[in-house]
Amino acid sequence: MRHLGRALVALGILALSSGKLHGQQHSQTFASWQSGDLRPSFLPGATVPGPDSVRVRVGYQHWRGAALGGGIGLVVGALAGAIIVANTECDDCSDEVTPGEGALVVGTVGAGAGVVLGFLAGLTSAKYAWVPGDEPAR
Repeated sequence: MRHLGRALVALGILALSSGKLHGQQHSQTFASWQSGDLRPSFLPGATVPGPDSVRVRVGYQHWRGAALGGGIGLVVGALAGAIIVANTECDDCSDEVTPGEGALVVGTVGAGAGVVLGFLAGLTSAKYAWVPGDEPAR
């Protein structure tokens, strides 16, 4: 635990000192600057064709996100529960928790949290489908 505190202090000092380095940079000035020849990218009067296909939103990835989040939460929670319980000792306890029980409890909590977070993350990512440009968009 002492090493964690020392590491956090060292990271804080590095973060503060890195801001000073940017202020010491010298700016470079250019003696002369000439603008390039600016031309329009298309000729006036020319028609620009429309796209031959359009992406249309057809749904969201919320169930896929929930399944992925639940699976990842279950694995990470089970590993964390087993490791935490295996590294705790109690000399006076008559009923100690086994690493398997710790993995089950923390894995279940991790899976539940992963499902909720994955569901919400899936709601932010839309699913698109390509529709030909001549068809009306839904």
